[in-house]
Amino acid sequence: CDAVRANILAETSRVRRRLRAGAFGIPLALVVVTSLFHFAQRSSIFADSPTVPYESIRQRAQLLNQAARMLGLDAASILTPDLGGMLMDSELHVIDLAGLTDSVIGQTYFTDDKTGRRDYILGQTQPELIHLHSTWTDNASLELDLRFRRDYEPICEYPERYMGDGHSITLYSGVF
Repeated sequence: CDAVRANILAETSRVRRRLRAGAFGIPLALVVVTSLFHFAQRSSIFADSPTVPYESIRQRAQLLNQAARMLGLDAASILTPDLGGMLMDSELHVIDLAGLTDSVIGQTYFTDDKTGRRDYILGQTQPELIHLHSTWTDNASLELDLRFRRDYEPICEYPERYMGDGHSITLYSGVF
């Protein structure tokens, strides 16, 4: 009698666990399927028109590798916001202006501490090459530090069209 009761209790316990798992599993499955559908659409749209195409960054990495070799910069580093293709194809040590792989830049990225970020970049990391473009030029605002023009020569520079409004100076993007 005790053995039969134990088997009934064990089976009842298993049934309850399955019911509980179903109660959590069905909503979880719905969330996963809905998310996959939503993100698949967004991924497809992004793949058709990426923010910065991988191929353009890969080509830039190859040109910067060549420039570093021509300048005799062995074991050189570059500060750039475009990591994807750069990390894949660059022979240079990449310093992340976007702050995704550099904790100091990452910690100051969403603050108003541009002076601290410039001190870190121009005073501590001191990359041999710097690549700036669009809003990253404003975000770094390296030209506001005298060390930038003193220590870096432009390889290619152009006035940044996004920086005209609200600034009393012209900031330049390019490779330095």
